[in-house]
Order: sequence, then structure tokens, then C-alpha cells
Amino acid sequence: MISTIENICGDIPINANGGALAVSGRLDITNNTGTVLFRNNKAQVYAPAVSYGDGYIVQSCGGAVAADELYIQGNSEVIFEKNCEIENGTFRLRSLYVNNKLTLSAPKGGHITFYDSVYSSSTVLNADYTDANGITQHATGDIIFTGAETENHLRNIMGEDGELDEIEASQTSSLGVISLYGGSLQVVDGAKINGLGLTVAANSMAQVLLRNAGMNHDSYNITFNNNTTLELQGRNTITAKNLTLGSGVSLSVALTEENLEHAALTLRGDLSTDSLTINLNLEGTAQGMYQIINMVDGAEAYLSPNAWTAENITVNGRNNTAGASFYNLVWQEGALYYVTGITQQAWNNAEGNRIWSTTALNWTGNTSFNNGANVIFADTGAGEVILSGELAPGSITVNNVANNDYIFTAAENGGKLTGATGITKKGYGELTITTANEHTGNTDLQEGSLNVHHSTALGATAEGGASLTAAAGSTLRIGNDSHLVLAGSGNSLAGVVEVSDGSTLEMKSGGYAATSSTVHGTLAFTGTAAATTAAGSLSGTGTVKITDSQVKFASHSDSFTGNLEITGKKASLNFTSGSYKGAGHINVNGGTLTFGASADLTVNGGGALNMAAIDDAPAELTARYLNVKSGAILSAKQISPESLSPSIKEMAMESVPAAANENVGAILNCTRLTLNAGATLELDNAHFDMSGGTLILAVPKSSTSKIELVLAPDVVYAESTRILLFSNMSSITLIYDGKTINSINGSIYNLNATDYFTGAGITAATNLVYDCGQNVLYLQGVEIVPEPATTTLSLLALSALAARRRRR
Repeated sequence: MISTIENICGDIPINANGGALAVSGRLDITNNTGTVLFRNNKAQVYAPAVSYGDGYIVQSCGGAVAADELYIQGNSEVIFEKNCEIENGTFRLRSLYVNNKLTLSAPKGGHITFYDSVYSSSTVLNADYTDANGITQHATGDIIFTGAETENHLRNIMGEDGELDEIEASQTSSLGVISLYGGSLQVVDGAKINGLGLTVAANSMAQVLLRNAGMNHDSYNITFNNNTTLELQGRNTITAKNLTLGSGVSLSVALTEENLEHAALTLRGDLSTDSLTINLNLEGTAQGMYQIINMVDGAEAYLSPNAWTAENITVNGRNNTAGASFYNLVWQEGALYYVTGITQQAWNNAEGNRIWSTTALNWTGNTSFNNGANVIFADTGAGEVILSGELAPGSITVNNVANNDYIFTAAENGGKLTGATGITKKGYGELTITTANEHTGNTDLQEGSLNVHHSTALGATAEGGASLTAAAGSTLRIGNDSHLVLAGSGNSLAGVVEVSDGSTLEMKSGGYAATSSTVHGTLAFTGTAAATTAAGSLSGTGTVKITDSQVKFASHSDSFTGNLEITGKKASLNFTSGSYKGAGHINVNGGTLTFGASADLTVNGGGALNMAAIDDAPAELTARYLNVKSGAILSAKQISPESLSPSIKEMAMESVPAAANENVGAILNCTRLTLNAGATLELDNAHFDMSGGTLILAVPKSSTSKIELVLAPDVVYAESTRILLFSNMSSITLIYDGKTINSINGSIYNLNATDYFTGAGITAATNLVYDCGQNVLYLQGVEIVPEPATTTLSLLALSALAARRRRR
């Protein structure tokens, strides 16, 4: 039975709202067992015309049905279609116009369908109702807003030209504050609803279906409480301040080819969720990235940092032979995609044997691993993972929190990673790799800690070394006597770096910008590719090696006491702040070592500062004070004659071997050099050049603890053997037995060298002479007799260098 209400022309003013069927108070349409059909009904209102933006004129609204409150409850079928035809273009008319509360409750299997627009100040959907027998019933039917049959009768207003303008061809219903208590709300086929927020009641099993439709709530919230459903078909739009998907909410999406370019849901506003089940219909989908949600204002910033994990997001699918997985979800540039055609497998250690092979059933759905699959290691199954055989995953992602740490080891019969795979480390837990791998992809350390316990743990590239990026806040540890070489392109280390005793991290390319480096093993920078590398603080007791590279650390204070090695004419190591005070060996070979303007270099007993020229380039040191303690060594060495080029040797043969000891092995840029009692001053075919400042020679009265002067054994020294050259030297101070006994200004001063020095060739006839006029400190009467076989070549070679330096 169909009850049709049609062709009624209403002209009754009710609160300035006219209607074909109208009352001044509450109107009830309840408990009809057949179909109630409203069709071709009109309305007139008598309110004065008002301005409606940009010159448009519109009068107050009327409806086919108008009331202060309207209750449509318990009916099997209610349909509103083709109502409110426009007569003069000045009305904004609706199928329903309810001044206050609209209540729509459909019984199980029932429907309330609107093909026209609806207005209400407040809307309640599928609340409990009383049936014809007076019994309370739960409404679980469908409330449907559809724009399928809408034709030019929605929001039509008079334009400036007097013609009727159509703002929107789809049906738009304004429903005020909306509450859904059960059943379904369907907005489909071009329809749109506006409102002041939407709340879906918790545990109601209610469902909202959007199919090529929209919901506009501007600055108001849409909240799906626990155990409710949002279903998306086609292309849809939601505008809200925040879309909240509560615990246990289901997001059901039918993905089609259209979603390769357009999102199933375009969201203008924020998104938040605690836990979510995503049900996907993947029927007929080919390989590709299908857009589920496109967040106009961004994506991950609006998600709880701990919500979007495999533990909180469950993905189900049908018609997907690969099996739907959380790990097929990808956030990219503000959009959530589901990637099909690529197998994603999540480790769960289902068999409990911790074997990663192509046969062990330790993956998603208790399946075995397939080469080429993208694999995920989350918190489930954390611990040891034993690699067995050659494994070639498409990609590896480890996303684990602290205390859910992973360690990759090899089985007794061997196990390794191969192919082009890379490793991405997320989460704040640890990943330790002990296997010798051959894969060539980049390692991306985004969060947490990566412990490298094998020299090829990170694989190798064509350049012969791994490629690694480490984000700020991450930690890279090199241990287990490993030697990790980073030679690939794009290396970038911005986190914390720790190198344990016996292990080495070698940078063959740039990108070292660690916030802090703790080195108990070796940190090496090799080659010009590592130029202009900058880093944070340095600490530890190991060795930092610089070879033909330029490296800068922000500071090291006294927390680094290990060894420094700088080798190469263009090699440099710069500390912008902080002093060095340790017993390590500092070797500067033709390069430069620079400390901050207020920083000192102190070499303690057992340590050494060795400075040697390479080619014709002396080693150079810049520090405020240089202090060589008892038991420490300060040495300068010139190049070996055997390393000279033929042209240099030829020039040496033409030179007069008269000034062999004028060749500079080291340049000291410091305001004070102190040689303490018991220190060793070692000169091998060369001398120091100290510019400015003060030289302090501190020796005790006891002859057993003097400064040890070691001169090269294969050079004939001149009568006055120069050991130090100065320019603009302010003074030289001799401290004997704890007392300053001499401060020389503008004169030549002689002392018996045996009171201050011990060492080969120093006799009672040897004098220590300082010439203020020439700023030269030299020894007279040194008894060194070279071996004839080596003397001539050394003199010729060193004379050539001296001649070159004089010509410059």
C-alpha cells in the first residue's frame, strides 16, 4: 500500500515558513506499514525579501512539510521526492522545513529517503521510538539523502540579471546538530549535508555511508564513537574541525581505479584516532597506489604519534590474494595510500624458532618469506632473528619501541641479505646487525639506535662502501671490532655516533654532522670527498684520523684524550672551542690542527706531538698555549729524501749544502710554548717555526730530569745549530730549579746547554744561545758525527727545500 501526498499548494504562514503540509507546533508521521510518498508539493511564504550576499535576493524558506518540530518514526517507507518547485525564483525551498527539532527513526528494514533538501535546527537520527502497540523499539533502518533525482530546484536564487542562478546542482540539506544512534545514515549520489557537528553514538553499531557525496561541518567536529563505521564509496568530501575515529571504529573503503588519482575521502580538517580497523574491498584493483584519505591541510602532524602503528591499526581485505596488511598503508605528502601488487610481510615469529628463511612460517598469516617482498619488523616477535640462506627482500623496515629490540644474526650454515634492498629503522628501539651482508640499498636510520657489529652489516655499494643516513636524535654504534666504510653517495649522519674500542667508522664521503661523537676506537675521514664536514662535540679515548679531508668539530673540551692524526697537504682538523689535555699521540703530517683562540693544547707524560712536513708543506698547529709535560715528546720531521721528485733532487745537486737545518718541519701559532722538565724535543732534519709569543724552557736543577734534546743522527750540524726560529718573539724565559733566571730582550745570551738539555751530542762545551735580534734559538758545539753513507743525500735534499723557501 502506498499513501501518496502530492500536488498540495500550501500557503499557510507558520513561523514565517509556509508548507503544503504545515502545523504551528509538532507534527508526527508515525507507524505506517506501507509507503508514505510526498511528491510535487509546493509552498508559499509571506516573509519579506532579504539580502543574501553579493546582490542576490532570497525570501525566507518554506517546505513541502513545515513544522516547529517534526517526528517521522516507525514507518516502513517514507519518501520525499520532487517537491517545492520554484515559481518565481525568489524562494529557497526545501522538502522539509523544521524550525527546531527533526527526529527521523526508521525500523529494521525501513527507509526514510529524501530526494529534496531538508532544513532543521537540530536533527536526531534513529533514536528509540514507540511503535503502534506502545512498545519501545530500536531504530536500525536507513536514513537516506540522495541527489540522484535532483534537478535545478536547490538553492536557486535570483541573480543580478534577473535570471535564476543555480549555485549547486547537488542536494544539500542543512541539519544543524546531528546525532546518530543506530542503523545507517546514507549520503549518496551527489547529496551533501551541512551541520553544526555530527556525533555517532558509541557501541550503537551505527554506520555512515558516503558515496560520491559530502559532509560540511566547517569548524565543528565529527565524532565516530566506539564500534561504529564510516564507509566510503567513490569520491567524497568531509569538512570539519576534527574527524575523530574512536576505539574500534571501522573505516570501510571500496577502492576503484578512480582512486589511483582521486581520494576516496578528501578531508578538510584534522584527523585523530586511538585504534582503527580498515576494511578494504580490493576487487579488480591492479598494481598501484590507491588514495584512501587526502588531508588537504597535511597528514601525520594530526595523528597521535603512537596511534598509527601495526598494533593499533588493523587492515582487512577481500579479493586480495596477497592478503591485506597494515604495512601496505603509506602516508605520503598529506595522503594515505594503500599499495597493491607489492607483497608486504610482517614478522611475527609464529613458529618460535626465530628463523628467517624462505621456508619458516614466521610471517603474516603464519606464512613463509618470499624473496622480493617488503618486510616489516614491529614489536611483535622482537628479539633475535636468525638469517638462513641468501635473502633478498624488496625493502626492510624495523619499527620497534624501546625494550622490543631486534638483533639480526646468521644461522650456522650462513645467512645474509642480498639484492638491492635497503633498511629503514623507525621507532625508539634498537636494531643490531651482526651478519656479513651484500645488499646495496641505503640504510635510513630515522629513529632509535642502530648497532653495526660487522664490517659489511650495511652491505656495500659499487663504490665499495655502504650508504647511510642518520637523522637527528638517532644513535649509530659501531662495535665488535667492525670497520664500517661509508663510501656511497648521500651519506648524512646527524645523530649521535659511538665507536667502540677496536672498531672503526671510516667516512669516504661528506655528510658527517653528528651532534656528538664518542670515539674509543677509530673515526676516520678519508679523501677530498669528505671536505668541509662539520660535527658537534667529540669525546673518548680513541683515534680521529684525517687524511686529505677537512673536518670541523664544535668542541671536545677535555673529554677527548685520545689520538689525532692529520695527514695531507690540504688536510685539516678544526676545533671551534675546547682544549686538549691528554697523553695521546698527535700526528700532524703536512696538514693543520687548529684549536679555538682561547683553547690550549697540553701533551701529558706518555703522549707526543709529532709534526712532519710533506713535500714542501710543513705541519701547522694553532693554539693559545702549547704545554709539553714531563715524559711527553715534541718533534718535528722533514720529508724523507727518497720521497723527493726527480726535479727536486736535480735542484738539490745544484745547491750548496750550507743551510740544511733551516728547513721548517712545523709552524707553531701559539702565544706560549712551554717545554717542561723531562720533556723531549726531537728534531729530525728540521726545526720548528714559532711566530710570536713566549718560549719557556723549564728544567730542574737535577741533571737527571732535563729536557731531552734528540737531534737527527744523519745530519752534520753547523757550528750554530738552530733548533727554533721566531718572528716577533716577545721573550724567552729559562726556568731553572723552579726559578726564572733569565728574560732576554734585545741581546745575545749564552748558557751552558748541559744545564738544560740532555741528549746525543750535548757536551760541556755546548752552549744554548738566543739571539734576540734574529729571533733564533740555537746550539753551539753540538757533537754529531753522521754516517757517511746517508749524510750527502740528506743534506742535498734539505738544502733544495731551503732554497725553494728562500725564493718564495
